[in-house]
Amino acid sequence: MAKMTTNTRPAKPQKLSPEKFFTTGQARALPFLEAWLNPNWQRIGFACVMVARKHPNGKVSYAGFLIDVFCLGIKDTLFEAERSPAQFRQWMDMFYFSVGGQRVPIDYPMAHQLVWGAWAYADKLGFSPHEEFAYSQFIMEEQTAAVALVAVEFGKDGIPVYFPGPHDDYAEVLAKLRANAGEGNFDVVLADGDTYLNLRAQGIEFSHETITAAFDADYDDDYEEDDYGEEEDEEEEDKA
Repeated sequence: MAKMTTNTRPAKPQKLSPEKFFTTGQARALPFLEAWLNPNWQRIGFACVMVARKHPNGKVSYAGFLIDVFCLGIKDTLFEAERSPAQFRQWMDMFYFSVGGQRVPIDYPMAHQLVWGAWAYADKLGFSPHEEFAYSQFIMEEQTAAVALVAVEFGKDGIPVYFPGPHDDYAEVLAKLRANAGEGNFDVVLADGDTYLNLRAQGIEFSHETITAAFDADYDDDYEEDDYGEEEDEEEEDKA
């Protein structure tokens, strides 16, 4: 009878998905590596925050947060687990492309306050963070007294200031601002540069249609009929 053999080689451990790696707390347990921020965040109202932690094998897990510090909080977020340093640098270049590629290093307490402070500010106004914040938040330490406090101002000039984006639900945003900040205690900057408070002072009714109309007018200004005519003339000349 042939002798039976058994395979004693240990099973190869399965690699966790990034979502599982973050939510089980393993990302948070890694040593802090570095954090970055766009230097013009206070002027433009958007902070691009990147936080990275280092694995014992030299790889990096990290998360990026696009934060509306004037009103909406965590607008977008991305995260990756156990990537090479080169992949991390490439990913960071893409993340900061929208702000001209500019970024400066910051310490962890500053990153912590920007992320959690923006979340808390927006939460009081009724705004939820991006859905993937359910995972990316675990690159951050918990809110405890162990983290040094950093003074960061949210809102603008003491009130929430909303800069509408083309894909926002304007009616929902206005309803939440009116319910949680109070009529007259927030501002909205329209595409044409006018504002809710300015129109309100003039007795002009302001609604979500006001925001849509400003966007439509701005779009029409960019694509006037004369522009189309000039393009058609150029195409005809090229054909000739």
